[in-house]
Amino acid sequence: MLEGVVAAYLESLSEREFDVPFMALLRHDGFYDVHLLHGQYEFGKDFIAKRDDAGEQHQYAFQTKAGDLTASDWTKIRPQIDELRTSALGHPEFDESLRREARLVITGRLKGKTALLVQEYCERCRQRAEPALRVWDHEGLMEKILGQGDVAGLLKPRAELVAVAAAVDGDQVTASDLETYTRSWVADLADGWAPFLEASVLAHRLHERKRSHLSIALTLALFRAVESCRLSHGDRALIEPAEALAGEIFVTYSDLVLAELSPLLDAADGLLSLHAQSSSAPVSHTVRCCVVAETLALRGLYGLLHGEPEVAREMADRLVRVLQQYPACAHPVSDRYAHTLQVICCLLAACGHRDTLAPYLRGAVKWVCDAYQRGDGLAGVHATEQQEVDQLLGYAFEHVKTDHRRSSYLATTLLDLLALTGENRLYEDAYNDFLAVEVLCCQNLPDGQDRLFSGEGAGTVYGPNIAYDEKIPPGPRWAVASHHRDRPDVEPSPWGALAISGLLRDRHWVHRIAEIVRPAIGDREE
Repeated sequence: MLEGVVAAYLESLSEREFDVPFMALLRHDGFYDVHLLHGQYEFGKDFIAKRDDAGEQHQYAFQTKAGDLTASDWTKIRPQIDELRTSALGHPEFDESLRREARLVITGRLKGKTALLVQEYCERCRQRAEPALRVWDHEGLMEKILGQGDVAGLLKPRAELVAVAAAVDGDQVTASDLETYTRSWVADLADGWAPFLEASVLAHRLHERKRSHLSIALTLALFRAVESCRLSHGDRALIEPAEALAGEIFVTYSDLVLAELSPLLDAADGLLSLHAQSSSAPVSHTVRCCVVAETLALRGLYGLLHGEPEVAREMADRLVRVLQQYPACAHPVSDRYAHTLQVICCLLAACGHRDTLAPYLRGAVKWVCDAYQRGDGLAGVHATEQQEVDQLLGYAFEHVKTDHRRSSYLATTLLDLLALTGENRLYEDAYNDFLAVEVLCCQNLPDGQDRLFSGEGAGTVYGPNIAYDEKIPPGPRWAVASHHRDRPDVEPSPWGALAISGLLRDRHWVHRIAEIVRPAIGDREE
């Protein structure tokens, strides 16, 4: 069964989707100093890496191709293969003093007479005493991934992976299912690189099923594993490449999602057209708007925190247009979308879009107050999709039974964000409005390090009624609640905090958000 899952993945993925699992495979096979070279000046090399073979250090160069390789394909890439074998250009870490090894890696097979052409090419290299070429094809990759005989592969036999893949194919998997499944990645990453291949297999499957928002959520689970390893043992030799790989797969799938959405976002009816014929159009449209806005914000924040300010500005500009075109972005259907508000406000504040930020927060405050005043409130973080709909709309129907809910993680998030962004008057209005509609601000507050990043409230203490000050203090101070004044002893990195919040949805690290927002806000008194 696992063999079928892996085989189907190799046969259907694109070349760029193979980057992360291939780097994980190299790490598993004992390679180090691994570098991805895709670009205009790669000189035939997609990857370079070093490995010690029989006590001698070798310099490897790899070119990767997705799918089968035909004779025509071979003719086209042969000049690149020549450069792959003979050129030392491409990256400063390529050591031309070492014995050189060249590998052509294809996820498919050599078709027709291609095998003979490659064999002839390799023989000519041998006769000329030039660096040789070897081919890793579908069968070779399967052996490296699954193992052969006594040689362990990258993936261990795991029935859970097969079950989740089947659930994805049947459109039966939820974000909560994926969060639960990926908890084991924390321990798995400490032992090897399998989580990156598992993430790639499942994210690809989700993308093919048009559930790309879940593929992004899946990639966030890799950052949870990285942050857990950082806090538990701090092994830089593992953490730095693992963090880079997690970033690669996150960027790959977030960019895929945004590329697919671009035509819709540019169209006049845009996202509205997706739900025009659906009976659940209002809720579906709101959820889609929040997902799109969150994806833009997360991609921009990743760029901001990883030395790509131009990406952050581009995503922020696109986000502003989405928020202006779709007011539903400020209408989260449950506490699960509090994280959406957090990342939107972080990016808008960091990129100087204060003129968009304040109206957005004002709209969200009004939406939450209306939901609690006119209806039964909004569902909690761990509610199912049906429970979200029932809680939001059920008050208007006699046959739908719901209880009036007073707790609101959204209210907590809004007061935190208003304090951080210095929106003094709006903070006071929101504070009083939440009191008027009897909303109780709640949040899961971190409690030490044990299980800090586990789901369903684990590793936290639930605060059912968090007390806020009536006003924001003047000057640079912004602390208006106890969790603002008392910083946790253990925190993930700034990006790790955003990623884990996006995965778990039930907690946030307000001081990490402050590190992103406050430098762009400065002192503000109204």
